[in-house]
Amino acid sequence: MLLGPRITQFKYRDMRVVKTPGGKRVLVNLPKRETGERREIKTILSSYHCKRCSKCCNGAFSIGQTDENYELIMGLIRKRKKDFVVDCMGRGRSRTRYYDIGVPMKNNACGFLSWNGGRITHKTLIYSDGKEDDYGSFSCKIYDARASVCMAYPMQVTWMPLELEDGTRDEEGTVIINAGCPAITELLNNGIGHVTDSELVSLSREKGVHEESLLYSFPRSLQEVKDRIAEMGKKNRILVNEEGERIYPINAWEIFARPEYRGI
Repeated sequence: MLLGPRITQFKYRDMRVVKTPGGKRVLVNLPKRETGERREIKTILSSYHCKRCSKCCNGAFSIGQTDENYELIMGLIRKRKKDFVVDCMGRGRSRTRYYDIGVPMKNNACGFLSWNGGRITHKTLIYSDGKEDDYGSFSCKIYDARASVCMAYPMQVTWMPLELEDGTRDEEGTVIINAGCPAITELLNNGIGHVTDSELVSLSREKGVHEESLLYSFPRSLQEVKDRIAEMGKKNRILVNEEGERIYPINAWEIFARPEYRGI
């Protein structure tokens, strides 16, 4: 009997990305929703709230000049230059300038992250779960005014490698749900490797979904990543299913047992 992530690996073994003549990127051979899965998605995502486990804070984040908290965040970064690596990513379609805020090699996490147990190490981040255990809890110094890309997590804009018909390779931006979040890991463990636009929106509005839950926050996250994809330009697309509905795969390429999506 298959258990945990192996269930998802088996279910999604035939999934592919097809590049249509109209330019869409279609996820084909997606598993059909099984009885009870929609309810399971709601149960899992509505039972989670941000536990500040730091899983999303061990890498870089990006910020644009139109971000609500841009001036505050960049001002703090300028005061603590040794804790950040700032690279200009260029301009979007609206000519807004974007910056990649990275982590210096001597650090292991975002410069705004602190831990009540002392120095943050790679091991600390791996074993933390946001609970009051031996690893204690983490704190973001700008949590209530963090960048919009951080607020949108676990939804994330990322690069999707493609192998095209003529044998050439390309990369495009797409939107995924990051499996680093404990709630999303639980979805994987229950055989769920993708969610749809309508599922996230409709489930978030159902009775019993608390405002502090992860599920309740998804409509705002969806809008953030859609705006970012639009700003990035024509070579960036949200994946769709064969009915044309937006699809967000869970970012666990090893679960799907292939090194890259393939355009046919």
